[in-house]
Amino acid sequence: MGAVWGDVDPTDNSKRLFNPETYVNWAEALKMVLKSATIRGLIELPTSIFLQPDNYEKDYWAKPYYTFARKKKAVSNGIKFSDLPTREEIGKLIVVSLDLIIPKEN
Repeated sequence: MGAVWGDVDPTDNSKRLFNPETYVNWAEALKMVLKSATIRGLIELPTSIFLQPDNYEKDYWAKPYYTFARKKKAVSNGIKFSDLPTREEIGKLIVVSLDLIIPKEN
């Protein structure tokens, strides 16, 4: 509830239907995963001093989610918000962001 934007579900108006144009991009994935964790009280997102990817485009609203993920080393600086993440990248985002594993230093 509240983790994604979307149309009201006609069968349950307390839920939203998430309809990305094609596939979920990085900006959308970051928001879905990290806002859900925030809503459940598992993490706390930054409220200021936001990071942005080297190749920053638009989707400024994704900056708090990106900032949290970068500081946790759950995503690389080379992502573009419009790029499509792989299943493995989403898995890493979830696992590392929620401290389910400790990332190894490169």
